[in-house]
Amino acid sequence: MSADTATGYDPTALAIVLIGTAIATLARCGLVEFSRAIVAARDLSFPGFHTARMKSSLAQIARRVRKRGPLCVDEPLPSDPILAETIDAYLRTGSLENLWEAAAEMQGRRSEAATRASAVFVQAAEAAPVFGLVGTLYAITQLSFASGGNPAVLAMGSAGTAALSTLYGVLLAHLVLIPLGHAIGRRESRDANARAELLHWFEQQVETTGERIGQAA
Repeated sequence: MSADTATGYDPTALAIVLIGTAIATLARCGLVEFSRAIVAARDLSFPGFHTARMKSSLAQIARRVRKRGPLCVDEPLPSDPILAETIDAYLRTGSLENLWEAAAEMQGRRSEAATRASAVFVQAAEAAPVFGLVGTLYAITQLSFASGGNPAVLAMGSAGTAALSTLYGVLLAHLVLIPLGHAIGRRESRDANARAELLHWFEQQVETTGERIGQAA
């Protein structure tokens, strides 16, 4: 055991908590959900929904709609996948009702995916303190099997590993995993609100074409 209580670092205790939590979460959620949650957490490091850029793209489409009608628009679709699918549904049919139906379906899928990703991190947060306890028990058993050396030094090393294992589990759960899960949910909520506002704005821009205004889902 290599606990360093002065620096609060013990690689053995940290490995038990990290690897144990990852394996337990993978076993609970499955590889697909686990991988998607990791991707969702990674995406938090990238800029979120770019409202100004998307609005500029929608403005170009709206201008062409007012000039030629929705069925004759050849402007590029927005780079955001949900907006692209939503606007494409409108341009293919000329119906704002279809726009809102597509928006509800696409956003529903996106929100569900974010909820599942958040749930993975919640489950990981439940497992982390458990493996902190596993690290504690491991340190105690190592003390029992230890032979030779100064008993006091061995006892202090085991006590350090035991304490740090518990600490690592609690900190991992409450300072990393739970905040990550909540951050994924907050990001998706902000993006969904931004998309909805832009679609309402787009609806106002094209309503002069005489199309029936769709109702928000």
